[in-house]
Amino acid sequence: MRILFLHTHYQQHGGEDFVVDQEVALLSSNNEVKLITFSNRRGLVGAIQFFTSIFNIYTFLKIRREVLQFKPDVIHIHNWHFALGPLTFLLLSYFNIPIIHTVHNFRLLCPSAILLAGNEIFTKSLEERFPWTAIKRKLYRGSYLQTFWLAFIIYAHKLLGSWSKIDAYIFLTAFSSTLFQKSKFSIPSEKCYLKPNFVDSSFCNTVKTHSGAYLFVGRLSYEKGIKVLLEVFIENGQPLEIIGDGDLRESVIKTCEKYPNITYLGFQKKEYIQDRMTKAKALIFPSIWFEGMPMTIIEAFSNSLPIIASNVGAMSTMIIEKFNGMLFEVNNASSLSDVVNMFDAFSHAEKSTMAANAYQDYIGKYTPDVNYHLLIDIYKDVIDKKLRS
Repeated sequence: MRILFLHTHYQQHGGEDFVVDQEVALLSSNNEVKLITFSNRRGLVGAIQFFTSIFNIYTFLKIRREVLQFKPDVIHIHNWHFALGPLTFLLLSYFNIPIIHTVHNFRLLCPSAILLAGNEIFTKSLEERFPWTAIKRKLYRGSYLQTFWLAFIIYAHKLLGSWSKIDAYIFLTAFSSTLFQKSKFSIPSEKCYLKPNFVDSSFCNTVKTHSGAYLFVGRLSYEKGIKVLLEVFIENGQPLEIIGDGDLRESVIKTCEKYPNITYLGFQKKEYIQDRMTKAKALIFPSIWFEGMPMTIIEAFSNSLPIIASNVGAMSTMIIEKFNGMLFEVNNASSLSDVVNMFDAFSHAEKSTMAANAYQDYIGKYTPDVNYHLLIDIYKDVIDKKLRS
């Protein structure tokens, strides 16, 4: 099968970029795969890209040339924002090649992309045909103009038929799929497919002790629940290791200097993180937004590490209470504290069972082999539907 991937890199390499690289490598072993990438620039060039994205001639011509040369059986789009304008979708529909789009966030529903305003979940855009409330609250880069223009780009795509030209939407969780289908975006259920992310188990350490500190791995930012995390572990005195970087780095460092039970390990490579996961009691995942599909949770599962996560969004569907982890009320320090105390009170056998279940979840859902077959089955199904339509 010939598979053409289209993806726009973010200004900072992130989770979506990593997922694309993984899928391309995974599928290349038994298929002809080509990846075309674009980059969102900074400064004046980035501003020009942003405000001309609706009719991006450069992207149009580049993709046209590549499609004619490669002749793909299917086209798989990851991040379209903001290189792939309506002209590109019109072009792809002209070739009558099945188009698949993996939905990593909520940008199609709201300019915020994470459905968060300040410190609260924001779902008003799901009810509005045009997200005026998000614009008033400047949810994209703190700017009225940029929030309006991004909203207009998405709306222009809709008016010009871009989203209807997509033959299949891949959602990472059932939560995300349901949210989209119930929103004003209105994706037909027959176009919705589920396929989670995956991690390569070759990174995993076979020696697992799980007797050390609790562990946090992620971006040090407010939406990741850092404030609640620190509040709880300052109070309970339990050992906590923090790995990551972000806007709240200095605040985390100052807290660690004052409270010796909390250790900041900085930004670390995957191998080091895997090692800490084999030694941790549980992964704490206190994010206050819905999330797409956190790779950190999958990595924890692959290391037989139970999760203590906020009961919201992706986490509410990935974590099964007292099976592979535990859930607490989102952005609620008291609730997190109670759950940590409850987890501590479990017997060694109960914790071991949760750890084993976490690993079995990984084996059943999040391995490269499972992902490969899911992707190929989706491609074949969409191609078949296209031929019959």
